[in-house]
Amino acid sequence: MSYENRIEEYKNRHKEWRDITVNQLSNVNNVFTSLSIGFFAFVFNPEKINNEHKILWFSLFFLILSITFGLLILLTRLYDFRISRHLAMTRQKTLNHYNSKYGLLPDNRNGEDFNSCDRFIALFKIILCKIEFVSYEDIEKKDKSLLKKKFERLQELSDVLGSATWKWLKLQVLFFMFSIFLYGILIFFQ
Repeated sequence: MSYENRIEEYKNRHKEWRDITVNQLSNVNNVFTSLSIGFFAFVFNPEKINNEHKILWFSLFFLILSITFGLLILLTRLYDFRISRHLAMTRQKTLNHYNSKYGLLPDNRNGEDFNSCDRFIALFKIILCKIEFVSYEDIEKKDKSLLKKKFERLQELSDVLGSATWKWLKLQVLFFMFSIFLYGILIFFQ
């Protein structure tokens, strides 16, 4: 098998596994969000909620956190996919416009791990601010610095949203497990 054939095979494998990962991520998020909402409906009993059942309060608190992170994951994934689709389309339009290797846009993704502040800032950007997408006029301009800056900002926003999705999924599952554990303690000692 030639080098080019192997590279193409590995690219296809990567695409297949990426698609499987995205689907599984969606499934896990949907399952835990649904379980959290269902368990909240099961646990929430106004008659039992009083100062004597502080463990129940903590269990409900962790359930609310789990539900909240589940909904935040849905938002970050939605915008991450929208931005990623736009980045791919921008690459295609730029390449078509210049019809050469000079139309290639940079891929500055370096696997950087972002902190919680970066993730929440990105969340507020997608909710409260207008996202500056690259327009065809940006592609046609002689000065490519604005095009590259817009493109790199979108790449970074997509990376931060992707990072938020994975970190928040872990927190969603962890908070759900804490809630189940606390409720189990409450039931066991009653």
